[in-house]
Amino acid sequence: MKVTLISPFPEIVCFGIRSLASYLELHGIYAQIIFLPDAESEERVQGDNTAPYNGDILNDISSLCQDSDIIGISLFSNNLNHAIQLTSHLKKDVKGLIVWGGKHPSAMPEMCFEYADIVAIGESEIPLVKLCNRIESGLDYFNVKGFWFKENGRIIRNQVGALVENLDEIPLSPNVSDTHFVWDKYQNKLLAVDLTVLSKFIEKNPFTGGNVYMIMTSRGCPFSCSYCYTYKNIYKGQKYVRRRSVGSIIAELNHVLTTYDNIDQISFADDEFMSAGIDYIREFCRIYKQKVKLPFHCLFHPATVTKEKLELLVDAGLSVVQMGIQTGSERSLKLYNRTISNSNTLKAVNLINQYKNSILPLYDFILDNPYEERADLLDTIKFIKQFPDPYSLTIFSLVFFPGTVLFNKGVEDKLIDPNKVETYLKKYQHSQTRYLNLIIMLMKFRISPSFIDVLISRPLVFIFDRPFFTAVFSYFMWFYKIFKKMTNLRRSTGGFEIDACTEKIIHGMSEK
Repeated sequence: MKVTLISPFPEIVCFGIRSLASYLELHGIYAQIIFLPDAESEERVQGDNTAPYNGDILNDISSLCQDSDIIGISLFSNNLNHAIQLTSHLKKDVKGLIVWGGKHPSAMPEMCFEYADIVAIGESEIPLVKLCNRIESGLDYFNVKGFWFKENGRIIRNQVGALVENLDEIPLSPNVSDTHFVWDKYQNKLLAVDLTVLSKFIEKNPFTGGNVYMIMTSRGCPFSCSYCYTYKNIYKGQKYVRRRSVGSIIAELNHVLTTYDNIDQISFADDEFMSAGIDYIREFCRIYKQKVKLPFHCLFHPATVTKEKLELLVDAGLSVVQMGIQTGSERSLKLYNRTISNSNTLKAVNLINQYKNSILPLYDFILDNPYEERADLLDTIKFIKQFPDPYSLTIFSLVFFPGTVLFNKGVEDKLIDPNKVETYLKKYQHSQTRYLNLIIMLMKFRISPSFIDVLISRPLVFIFDRPFFTAVFSYFMWFYKIFKKMTNLRRSTGGFEIDACTEKIIHGMSEK
């Protein structure tokens, strides 16, 4: 039995398919991974449906998949065009069953049957092992939970499969392996992932350019924001939020740091790190500080920030915290099902600022919400004005992801058409260049509040927040992006000296 898993994501972290491959290998099933990090896809214009892969690389992918019994493609909604092109080509050359899995197939399974043979619903480690065993034994597999099938024109809708309750049961995925292949776009060929190849594709620190090791220590998010799709609703009655043991986390990090000597930061990619219990955080911080001793980054929700937890994490090496705030408009907070008020969010911001000599906060905001009016954006700008330095902003463009409350509302209000592929291809990295958006982007830098007041004065907003000037601003942004790419311009830290802070953290840990 052989399984090939393909990732069309723009990076090679891909926790989902790495976990699947490791779990398959644990159960004696051969699995290989093909990473297709089309970095330029992140810069494609919204709605661009250009086929991302050329004929030569598609033929190389087919060659690797020739003797595979199952070819699994993991996709997010904005990878839909990648998955369609891959599937179309593979079906011409390969006999194996093509399975689509990930967030988009779980939310839109019927749509996916236009292309795939099988659709995976939810998390698939346990179901995929069962499916492989059934196929290898020649047994009927159409009743395997966790998958939908199409037989004789009829869709078989099975229930979701079981979750992996103990995440420690999933083996560590190797970062270097002769069964992992990555597309080098500039050589236009697939390369086996060795140390040299890994160093080229590893995540980079957007502030320093150093190498970042990304790790996932939990699954599931305790919150239910209307714009975010999780598997929570399809696993009602099961324990959805799960965490790896501290021992498992430290073992992975020790393995990585003894194997690769050029990692200078750890990034915890969990949906929400601080919601862990205080005893768990105490244990993690104590052992991390003793055995890892590297600055790290993690994600918070403002409702979970407490002084006790923050103090422990800062002492352990927390250097960058990313916190989702999304909006300063109380009306938009309700739309997003964000149950925390602006006043409480501001308390979390001020609490984080107490550690301004140790950590840089990144605050996430969502723009391009068609339900927002000019007043909502002005509320967001006025809210950000209250943030104490230093900080930086991470700006996202609102995407209506399938399976979310907001997607259903957008369909009902005829803002989006669920029957068009183009609906799903929008990139959340590409925000509109309207005047008020640009002011929010300017606030990444050390712009004085009094100057911001001038920019959002009624006359200037009346003059510049119009479609004509949006087109003009678009040209300026185009030149800025070219300049940024040519100069390798680093992300703004709002005046925070991150290199000095990192050196201080490492030096302080070594002394301890």
